[in-house]
Amino acid sequence: MEIKNRNEVNVNSNSLDNVRGPKNNPYAKSQAARDDSQAVNRGQDTVTVSNQSRTLFQASKILDQDSVARREKIDGIKARIQSGSYNVESDKVASSIVSYLSDEAKVGNF
Repeated sequence: MEIKNRNEVNVNSNSLDNVRGPKNNPYAKSQAARDDSQAVNRGQDTVTVSNQSRTLFQASKILDQDSVARREKIDGIKARIQSGSYNVESDKVASSIVSYLSDEAKVGNF
């Protein structure tokens, strides 16, 4: 450090290293350690996906496919209803209702 007059101080950064260096500053020590570890790990980022995550991802893909198939089926039924070609088979509807009600009775919901 050099003082030319009262209003001007010339500071050489090398002279401050002894005062503010990592050996005297805990933050600088931890930052230096992070910088060193990051320099070693650059370009080597990895991601680990758990088996549960993989299973959930596969299930969501299947549900998306089912959703598309369901949408196509609904659109087909709507088109047949609008064109007047959709026929309700009352025997199948009645059979499904009876089957549903008997299953509910077995479970105790009725």
